[in-house]
Amino acid sequence: MAPIDSMQTWDPRGVEVCELESLYSEFLPLQESRILDLGCGNGDVGRAIAESTPSATVVGIEIDALQHAENIKSDPLPNLEFKHGGAEKIPEPDESVDIVLMMKSLHHVPTDRMDQALREVRRVLHLDGLAFIVEPVFGGAFNEILRIFHDEKEVRIAAFDAVRNAISSGSMVLVEERFFLTSVTIPDFDVFEQRYIDVTHSDIRLSSAQRTEVRQKFERHMKPDGATFKMPMRLDLLKKAD
Repeated sequence: MAPIDSMQTWDPRGVEVCELESLYSEFLPLQESRILDLGCGNGDVGRAIAESTPSATVVGIEIDALQHAENIKSDPLPNLEFKHGGAEKIPEPDESVDIVLMMKSLHHVPTDRMDQALREVRRVLHLDGLAFIVEPVFGGAFNEILRIFHDEKEVRIAAFDAVRNAISSGSMVLVEERFFLTSVTIPDFDVFEQRYIDVTHSDIRLSSAQRTEVRQKFERHMKPDGATFKMPMRLDLLKKAD
């Protein structure tokens, strides 16, 4: 187990570009597990696991009603189900889940409910269950563009503090902390707007001056094949305390 005193928001030493799939495949016993993708967004992660691991059962939970409606309209898989709900009140019974995934979703929980969300994660986990929590670090070139119109510094710090609180309270145990980079290529500014500004889960409104500044900063990274960013991320792997 990793000591809580060693936890940091970010440590750049030796970090590499990693795909999320390689990390959850390394750390999680996916076979024959019941997996909860909490704050699943468009459901891509849960769908990928359900397709690659037929013996697993995946439940994707999303609070955004519009996104949830899109998810349930998507092509069905026999081992994938989508439910509408939030992290602070998970619609699952006690000790019914082997793995909880929170893929960049904890910082979207209202800050005054983050501790409750992690108590809910503990409640639904089996005794030997694992929580796989990936959060973006407040830093990097892409973050400098986003913060022009959507500064997430406080909520990202609050998410890190909530994880520490769950461990220091004795509710959860830190198994592993891993720092890494994810690489994303965005073809052009129109796609950037679609993915990060015109989103259903947030009411983002840019002034004309902000939009101009965002476009200018984004287009500094444009190459013939699009703009590529390497985003700093942190993985906290937790287990339910005995």
